[in-house]
Amino acid sequence: KFCTLHEVAVVLTFLSLQADYTAILESLLQHQGRVLQTRQWQRIVSLLPTTQVTGLYLHLASRIISSWSSSETTMTLSCQSVQTLFDQLMDTLGRNYGKLLVRAALGLVTFAADGVSDEEMEDLLSMYDDVMDSVKQYCKSVERIPPHVWLRLRSELVGSLHFLAEKTNLRLQWHHQELRKIARRHFSDDEVVLRSLLARYFGNLVPVAVKALRGIASQPLYDYRQFVGRHVSDLAVWFPD
Repeated sequence: KFCTLHEVAVVLTFLSLQADYTAILESLLQHQGRVLQTRQWQRIVSLLPTTQVTGLYLHLASRIISSWSSSETTMTLSCQSVQTLFDQLMDTLGRNYGKLLVRAALGLVTFAADGVSDEEMEDLLSMYDDVMDSVKQYCKSVERIPPHVWLRLRSELVGSLHFLAEKTNLRLQWHHQELRKIARRHFSDDEVVLRSLLARYFGNLVPVAVKALRGIASQPLYDYRQFVGRHVSDLAVWFPD
């Protein structure tokens, strides 16, 4: 069974019949509120391979196809592999929300050892000077990332990201290990910068002045005499030596 986006799951079962995967793709698009025209379906059938189509492949394809407008004439899919579809999806999000924001936010999700909560994401993006400079082009007076900047982007990735529950802290990770591997390849050029940012944040190494200016939360290693093991495991990944 292929789970819908409303069930927030991606199944990696191979699908071999074109009729099967077009029906699944149609269901995914309906859950996103999209109904395609006949010419658009004809274009999709001509682009997608007829064998070795996985649930993950269709999930990524549906996210790209849902961005097509009804009047669009240049409907393209980088359908060679799951990796090329992921790359195209990131490019599409970059055009809609800003390339720098997309690479920073989703790169942080990718390289965080144990996921990132919404509040942590806002803190991390607010620490990233290049991201803040891009936001200030539209909101000149802000010193911290407005919550809607991240939440709008996150809403585009229903089914790709999922929450891990830890008491009252909900942390986002890529839904499937295969997605995380693909994301690591895509964001590899940003890995050093983003791991450094994560280390400074979770290591509680953010200067006091920056915390005050941008509303960055402290990340103590001890909390009510209980050792916060998550921070230490994260730091072990960022600074393995």
